[in-house]
Amino acid sequence: MTAIFPNLRARLTGGIAAAALTLGVIGTAPTPARADDALIKFLLGAAAVAVVVHSLKSGDAQTVHVPRQRPGSRTLPAQCRETLRIRNRDIEVYNARCLSRAGLRHLPQQCLETVRTNRGQRGVYRARCLTRAGFQPEAEPRRGPPRHAAPRHQPQPTVLPRQCAITYSYRGTRHRGFDAACLRRNGLRNLPQNCVVRGSGGDIYGAQCLRDAGYRRR
Repeated sequence: MTAIFPNLRARLTGGIAAAALTLGVIGTAPTPARADDALIKFLLGAAAVAVVVHSLKSGDAQTVHVPRQRPGSRTLPAQCRETLRIRNRDIEVYNARCLSRAGLRHLPQQCLETVRTNRGQRGVYRARCLTRAGFQPEAEPRRGPPRHAAPRHQPQPTVLPRQCAITYSYRGTRHRGFDAACLRRNGLRNLPQNCVVRGSGGDIYGAQCLRDAGYRRR
């Protein structure tokens, strides 16, 4: 009977140790983000030459205009972002010289890498590493819905239709004019109000006044 207990105690101890080891492995396993960043760090330091897929507009951090960030800013300028391709994988990084020209100081050194590229050797910061350190990429401008082209403004007709011409009497004198309703029906609107003559049968526009305003008779 006494021989059974040592064996039982040994089995229990071994089971507890195995469980503790398993929990320890799970607790110390890197998160997917950290594991991926570790792989990126490895690829950037590999012997393979990185191909610059997307970089600064001119390819030179010395000539590209980069807005200066305010002191203490943790915003990463979009102009400094680059894409490198190593072993068929695209890796997002930030050009170290560009960030320096933008006024960003005291960046985490653990994110800095020296990479051999098809454009020469350059210092870059791993984008994922900077994000995990509390830096934020510059927000891209929000794109609104497509705007439809505004309809072209149709020029106001300046020709006075002959059929709208009338003769009216004012203070015992006969004058030439144009019937307002007729002009509107023919597309003539927003005519100069100072040319309106009030008539008993409706508004009339004085012919001479309209000619002085640039309108002509057909």
